Amino acid sequence: MRLLCQHHQELDRITAAWRRTGALCRYRWSGTTRDGPSRGLEEKGESIGKHVTKQLFEELASGTTLDRVAADQVIPFAALAEGESQFIIPAVSDHVLASVWLAETLLATQVRIDGQRLVIHGIGFRQSPNVDCQG
Repeated sequence: MRLLCQHHQELDRITAAWRRTGALCRYRWSGTTRDGPSRGLEEKGESIGKHVTKQLFEELASGTTLDRVAADQVIPFAALAEGESQFIIPAVSDHVLASVWLAETLLATQVRIDGQRLVIHGIGFRQSPNVDCQG
């Protein structure tokens, strides 16, 4: 926790310096949010910065081995690797479930999800000696 406190103090100093400049940053996005379709919402950059910082600190303190964005990205590579790969993920998202389905269906690998633990038994993919990948 000491590390997080040091980073938090540094962020407070950066935020204070930003406030002194008087600059106003606005961020606009469209699409959908967790609560449904957005309506061209605008927020001050400071508000977004606080939200993202909070998410970062939560993920650092969670003890997971992958963040919520990387969790589904690693599955295909672990499925191709040789042996067993284990990861602790923040949540089992739809993206994770889709990557697991693809790995099991296309690569015939075994994937087990126990709570937040993801266990992947890789197939040990090897390049065929008859294929020239050098050009």
